[in-house]
Amino acid sequence: MKEPIDGELVNEQDNTYEFYRNFMNVEEAENFAQLLDKHDISYRMESTGTVIDSAIVGRGLVPKAILKVLRGDFKKVNQLLAQQVQDVTYEEIGDHYLTQLDTEELKDIFNKQDEWSAEDVAIARIILNKRGVSISPDESERLRKERFEEIRKGKEASNSWVILYSLGIIFGLFTSWIFVVAGVGMGYYYAYGKSTDPDGNRYFVFRERTRLIGTVMLYGGITLLLIQIFFFGGFLFGPVIEPY
Repeated sequence: MKEPIDGELVNEQDNTYEFYRNFMNVEEAENFAQLLDKHDISYRMESTGTVIDSAIVGRGLVPKAILKVLRGDFKKVNQLLAQQVQDVTYEEIGDHYLTQLDTEELKDIFNKQDEWSAEDVAIARIILNKRGVSISPDESERLRKERFEEIRKGKEASNSWVILYSLGIIFGLFTSWIFVVAGVGMGYYYAYGKSTDPDGNRYFVFRERTRLIGTVMLYGGITLLLIQIFFFGGFLFGPVIEPY
C-alpha cells in the first residue's frame, strides 16, 4: 500500500490518515486502490475483523475493507471520483440505485452532500438533467459549502442523555465504578470529540454549550472519584474491587 514519501513536507493536519470509505467486497476495494495508485495518492487499506459473528449480523453487513486517506488528499480523491463519471451518459448508468429516487430526493442529495459519495452526487446530476432539472457545478459547490459550514458548527447533545450520564457519575460513587467511568468517558466525548468532514477538515462534534457541560462532567467526575479513593479509601458502600 502507498505510504507518505520519507522527508515529504506536509502540514501536520494533512499528514494524518482518516477514514474515507468502507467496502463490502474485496474486488471493489482493489479497484479503488488501483485508481489511487495510478494517481499517486497515498492511502491505507485495512481489512476488517468481524467483531460479532457473521451468523448473527449477516455477512453482507460486515465491510471487507476500510480505506483511509490523508486529510489533505480528501478533496483530491473527491475530484478524482467525480471526474470518473463526469462523461458518463444516462444510458450508461443503467439500473443504478439512484434512478429509483424521485426528483425531490435526488435534489436533496445536493443539500446533504456529506451523506453521499462524490460519484453519487455526479450521477444524481446526470439523472436530474435527464428529467429536465439542471443543477450547475457552481450551485452544487455553493450548497456543499453551506452544508459543511453548518455541520462544522457541531450539534447539541440530548439533555436526557446528559442528565443520565451525570447521574451515573454521582450514583456510581455509591454503587459501581463502571457508571463513573461511563459518565467520565462521555464527558470527554462531549468536550473533545471531533469528526472529519468529506473535505478532510476536523471539527468538534458538539457545540460550545455541550462542550462546556462535557468538561464539567469530565473533570468533575474525575475529582469526585479521586476524593472517594484518597479520602474514603474507595466507594462509600464497599471497596473499588470486591474481595473474593
